[in-house]
Amino acid sequence: MLIVVEDLELTMCIENEEIRTVPSVFLYNRIMDALVKTNYLDLALSVYDDFKAHELVEESITYMILIKGLCKEGRFEEMFELLGKMRDNLCKPNVFSYTAMIKVLVSEGNLDACCRVWEEMRKDMAELDVMAYVTLIMGL
Repeated sequence: MLIVVEDLELTMCIENEEIRTVPSVFLYNRIMDALVKTNYLDLALSVYDDFKAHELVEESITYMILIKGLCKEGRFEEMFELLGKMRDNLCKPNVFSYTAMIKVLVSEGNLDACCRVWEEMRKDMAELDVMAYVTLIMGL
């Protein structure tokens, strides 16, 4: 798969066809993270599709990169769907993961989604810490 982002003058070759190598999970995560941070979420999601096609296994950071991007774009149903996959395939997100989601939602001014994420955190019995409370309160 060849990714070309002309606005950034960035060309990345994800798979070398000649030697048939598959990039590592770490490399895929770095590419998706860079794409999300530069507002190319749909491209990051297509890289994730390629990731899955190579039958690689997600790490918690893989999910969090995409979840943060979906939060930032306001695509909450997809975010909660991915959160469900994270629970099914890996583990329950921890308080740090939830706090990161809430922080993004607060920065986007979406208190309804913040409260929904807060409820998910309570359902998962994540051990709430001061930072989680402070992050939510900052949004109020």
